[in-house]
Amino acid sequence: MPGVFASLTVLGETRIPRPVLTELRAIAGSENLRLADGDLVVYARDATPLFRGMPDAVIAPADAEQVARILRLATDHGIPVVP
Repeated sequence: MPGVFASLTVLGETRIPRPVLTELRAIAGSENLRLADGDLVVYARDATPLFRGMPDAVIAPADAEQVARILRLATDHGIPVVP
């Protein structure tokens, strides 16, 4: 299951800094990083109606090494992650 980067969002615009997005692409590949509103909306809620929030990005790492690198990057930049 892809990891979800969650933070405050302006529709159509991510608040994740451009250098972080560049690094995410380098880690997992552009094809595994979703930023478009249409791709993100399906990750904005789960089975509980109480919690909703549009993620800034969704990334699908291929292995544990990518997960570790992504989590380290997010921690270094203070970006919350929802698994």
